[in-house]
Amino acid sequence: MTAWAQDSAYNFGARALLSMSGEGNTLNTTGFSVVEPISGSSITSTTNTEVIVGFLGAAGSDSTPPTLSVIGNLEILENQPIFTVVGDLNTSNFESESIQYSLVEGEGSSDNSLFSISTSGRVLALDTFDFEVDGPQFSIRVRASGTGDEQAERSFTISLIDMNEDQDGDGILDDEDPDDDNDGFTDDHETATGSDPRNNNSTPLSHGLVAW
Repeated sequence: MTAWAQDSAYNFGARALLSMSGEGNTLNTTGFSVVEPISGSSITSTTNTEVIVGFLGAAGSDSTPPTLSVIGNLEILENQPIFTVVGDLNTSNFESESIQYSLVEGEGSSDNSLFSISTSGRVLALDTFDFEVDGPQFSIRVRASGTGDEQAERSFTISLIDMNEDQDGDGILDDEDPDDDNDGFTDDHETATGSDPRNNNSTPLSHGLVAW
């Protein structure tokens, strides 16, 4: 067990390794060794030294729990091939030198099946995404595990980045093209009549328009 300790005059502070025994609200200190002085102070003897409230967990750890975070951003351009790198995750406050990453079920795991994660924390795409169909974002849930019970878990959002395309190959980028699918009907007209402005097999004529 690790706890903060100080002398009876409250002059010294240190993080100490303790051997504890007892039941209920009674604990007896049976061993004491200083592992980390505070503010340059040190305790060289356990005489008149008492333990104060504030246990920190397993020996050698600090009070901050293990955390899981992203390096930079998790994002991918649309129309990229399978196994495109989405981003990398890392951890902090783990005592374990070897960390294993995995996708897990839980809140925010709705899109886990569309991605994979390596044991080193690299997220990869398992599909080719179309912003207009799949965008604008996905959600995955990741667990990082160290030795024993040491772990951190949370969900992450992956952004799908829209690219300015020329879907119909007419030399006009879609952002500037009034008829993205080149079917002879403007995008605005198709949207108003319920047809798909990005599918030349879907026109206002197939959605109830009887004359043009």
